[in-house]
Amino acid sequence: MSKIAVDVEAIEYLLKSMNSRDRNILFQHLQENDIWKKELDRIVNKMRKTIQRKEITDEEIDKICQEVRKEQYEKRKHRL
Repeated sequence: MSKIAVDVEAIEYLLKSMNSRDRNILFQHLQENDIWKKELDRIVNKMRKTIQRKEITDEEIDKICQEVRKEQYEKRKHRL
C-alpha cells in the first residue's frame, strides 16, 4: 500500500461529500484494520514527547482544554 499526504481540510471535505452509508462503511473499515488506534497512538506519543520537553502547568492545560471545547462547541453550533 502506498502512502499519500493529505491535509485535514481535504479529509473533512471528502467526508462531508460522502453519504452517511459510505461514511459508515469507511469508518467500519478503518476500525477493523486498526488504523484509528495506530494513528491515535502516534499522536499521543508525539504529545508525550512534546510534554517531556516542556513544562506545562495545570492552568495552561485548563486554558487549552477550554479553548478546544469552545472551538468544538462553535463548530457544532454552526452545523445545527
